[in-house]
Amino acid sequence: MFSKQSLQRLNQLRVTSSAARRSVIGTTSSFNSMPIRQFSSQNDGDEKKSGSSFYKFGAFAALSGGIATALYFNSASKNENTVVSSGPAVAYAATPDGFREVEISFAETLGEGEMQALKIGEANDQKVLVARYQGKLYSTGNFCSHFGVPLNGGMLFDDKVLCPAHAAGFSIITGEPDRAPGLDGIPSFAVVEREGKFFVQVPAEGLPKKKTQALSKRDPENKTHFVIVGGGPAGLNCAETLRQSNFTGQITVISREDVIPYDRTLLTKAVGGDSSKWSLRPADFLADADIDYKLKSRVYSVNPKEKKVILVNGEHIHYDKLCIATGANVWKPPVDGLDAKNVFFMRTNKDQTAIKEAAKTAKNIVVIGASFIGSETAAGFVTQFKEAKVTLVSATDVPFKLQFGEEIGKMMKSEHEKAGVNVETSAMLEKVNANADGSVKSVSLSNGNEIEADLVLLGTGVRPATEFLKDSGLELEKDGGVTVDPFLQTNDKHIFAAGDIASYPYWPTGSHTRTEHWVVALDQGTFAAFNMLGKLVPYGSIPFFWTRHYNKSLQYVGNGQGWTDIHIDGDVAANKFIAYYSNKNDQVIAVAGQGNTSGVLTLFEALHQNVMPKASEIKSGRETVESIKSRVKQNSGASRCKRANCCQKKNVL
Repeated sequence: MFSKQSLQRLNQLRVTSSAARRSVIGTTSSFNSMPIRQFSSQNDGDEKKSGSSFYKFGAFAALSGGIATALYFNSASKNENTVVSSGPAVAYAATPDGFREVEISFAETLGEGEMQALKIGEANDQKVLVARYQGKLYSTGNFCSHFGVPLNGGMLFDDKVLCPAHAAGFSIITGEPDRAPGLDGIPSFAVVEREGKFFVQVPAEGLPKKKTQALSKRDPENKTHFVIVGGGPAGLNCAETLRQSNFTGQITVISREDVIPYDRTLLTKAVGGDSSKWSLRPADFLADADIDYKLKSRVYSVNPKEKKVILVNGEHIHYDKLCIATGANVWKPPVDGLDAKNVFFMRTNKDQTAIKEAAKTAKNIVVIGASFIGSETAAGFVTQFKEAKVTLVSATDVPFKLQFGEEIGKMMKSEHEKAGVNVETSAMLEKVNANADGSVKSVSLSNGNEIEADLVLLGTGVRPATEFLKDSGLELEKDGGVTVDPFLQTNDKHIFAAGDIASYPYWPTGSHTRTEHWVVALDQGTFAAFNMLGKLVPYGSIPFFWTRHYNKSLQYVGNGQGWTDIHIDGDVAANKFIAYYSNKNDQVIAVAGQGNTSGVLTLFEALHQNVMPKASEIKSGRETVESIKSRVKQNSGASRCKRANCCQKKNVL
């Protein structure tokens, strides 16, 4: 349950002044619904009417700390023109001649809360998204900034569009990103009305796919030093959010890896790929933002009393605020033979590169552990290295039985077997056997089988990378996780934690939990930054993650730890279903789905809004995805985008 300190902070947040609240909701949308005028600032609050004149915007646009201001030039037209909606000043600047207009042919039939792709050219990627929100038409890019998935296949809730692949969220008003895994926003385009018809203004040449957020620069006069330990997704997003929130002090990120952050989810999903192409940000991007990445640096200890981080090399780094986001280390089972050649664990890009090279000549590959790392990698091996025989070893009688239940686990086992993977069940690794030259020869299993192997991958789990905190005085969980409050703050008010190591209060159940997944780490990095700045923004996101096998994704929302019952709607064998996981209190705590993205995203939003019906109501048929969608849609305003406004929110503390 929440600590007394947490409740006090929540109460502070609740009584925040109305002016501060206005900085959290509504300011961005109010700017973008304004008629275009000679000069407008989001801060002035008044909306000077521009009459019927159509003001085309000129080549000057300024983005200052995420608040858009734009200079417009009066270019009166003979026709009657009204600006229906205008995103903020776009990231590129162009003269009026650099734009063209495309009619929205479906404008009259597009209903409230609906969206549709508009084709603006011959190529498949020449499309923009058009949506109607609160009676107005808005247009943004149609492709997610994460992997380029078309957004018109996702779901729209209030002003937030969710990507159908990984639930990245964007504002359909401004294009600003609202939730991970999209680091960048999407472009926004003006919509104008002329003689009863509606048009989108798009660049005459080239259609931008992303819009990078404005970042502040370091001010040498600001001596405040924020330090982030951990250079992965949480650390990166923490650093970027600080700059997006106008922090001008010094930012130092301490990373034990020798490369800048990369997409770690691809290590298993694309085991045969080139990890050098998976960087999340180029080095010059970080340099331009004055974010100092100290690579190949390991932390020995943290001294909260002196506010210092001590590195293994003896260097002492002073901090004013500290975020710990060190992720996890692989867990190595206590068996003999793990030092044999071509026995691997998967955690870093170097691991993936070495495994890929060994797999090119391997004839017999054995994967120990049938959870996400092991299962995804086994699927990658059999599809990308077709000459090798692949064996997947599961400790349970059905893979994923504990996570997804027996029926879905059997389906996933069947998918492996159809692809040619040999699945050994109810078996544990007892020993790795080596040849005389030290290379791996085989593995001995607890079921008595010995499997020939010239490459062994162990996906046997991870543990929080927090050994260096044992004498820090920070409160740690039994498993090594760092205990934090709803603001991701530890028992030391100057220290925060995010990502795999953070044990945070999960509001749907009232208990502390850790979530080891990419999207959660990215989002928690954002919230840690907000609260390092004293913004008092509690972290309350519902986890979303996915696993991908044989070009089929299984999406999962919520936290099913401790589920006692499962109800499946659909056909698991046909890869089209939704599974509801509930606890002993008849509460739906998680949902898994395949082949029904709109359903999963609807239930994801229902969990966020806390409008999910009881499990018994769903099981009886009284409640369906459609009825739950109605609940979500009726709860107007609950899904509105907040992240960009939180960046501009005034510090409460």
